[in-house]
Amino acid sequence: MGANIKLTTIGDVVHHKGNLRVECRCGHRSVIDAAKLDRYYTVQRWSTVLEVVGMHLRCSSCGSRGAHWRITLEPPRGPRWGPQTEEAWRFLTARLRNR
Repeated sequence: MGANIKLTTIGDVVHHKGNLRVECRCGHRSVIDAAKLDRYYTVQRWSTVLEVVGMHLRCSSCGSRGAHWRITLEPPRGPRWGPQTEEAWRFLTARLRNR
């Protein structure tokens, strides 16, 4: 990623093949798959602006919010979350439409 690129949404990070590296105050670290996070936030109709996303992320170890994050080219690692199959994504989308 070049120095002159301004990434403001998760979609921008996905477009540049990046992920989010998150570090909690408790010391727990993880790399989140930006493409999956973007899809999840879009299905939920939540804001995909990176500053807003950072406030919503919750540590899987201690449960606190407000972790520090940065964009990285590292592959995703950490706990599995969200739908794992295409069928599960369709089910989530259908369920949210019926609210």
